[in-house]
Amino acid sequence: MFAFGKSENIILQSSLILEQSLFGDLLQGNFIDSYDNVTYKHVMVLKWFNTYCDSAKLLIKVDDDVFINTGKLIENLVDPKPPTNELDTFLQKRESLLFCGLNRRNPVIRNPNSKWYVSIEEYPDDYYPECCAGFAIIYSPDTVKRLYEEAQKASYFRIDDVYITGTMSKRANITITNLSPFVITESQRNALVKGEISENSIDFLVSFHNIKINEMKSLWAVKRPEKD
Repeated sequence: MFAFGKSENIILQSSLILEQSLFGDLLQGNFIDSYDNVTYKHVMVLKWFNTYCDSAKLLIKVDDDVFINTGKLIENLVDPKPPTNELDTFLQKRESLLFCGLNRRNPVIRNPNSKWYVSIEEYPDDYYPECCAGFAIIYSPDTVKRLYEEAQKASYFRIDDVYITGTMSKRANITITNLSPFVITESQRNALVKGEISENSIDFLVSFHNIKINEMKSLWAVKRPEKD
């Protein structure tokens, strides 16, 4: 599913409506899709999963410029074997899982010219709590439920990674599991695509964000599930 807010561009909004009518793969909230509203989008995804996905084993939320190693997911979700490594162990965990790259003690940006500017009134502390790097997050169903329920009790904060995976996870007593060792780097990705290293030599789940479409296609050609 692709998650959106509403677009103020009539042509774009019409395209989204057409996409949904053809493929049924969109989730759209009743708010303008903007950076300041991204927390609404995150909470919307949690609510939708909690309401409609009773039989799902995990929620996987990624940015649209992130590559997912779907073969690794299929191995652990469709017909899981006893885990033989740390990544498989995490992916087969079904309770209290919040699996993501870690942001540790990032300073609050007070520069009004910055995209990430936050006033003292919005957030009085000088540092954010430990939270997820939001390009890729994996949640067990109970984690989704607990985070969503905590979000209903709290005042809105527009930086969703801090709000949901930092403040709310702390209130829900959920510990973050670090995904960073299982994120393929740019140099590893290039070596894999060029055949300089074996496709089985890197046990990764996702890429970092900002992957271009042609780079995704090249990586997909190497790691598509039917090859495994």
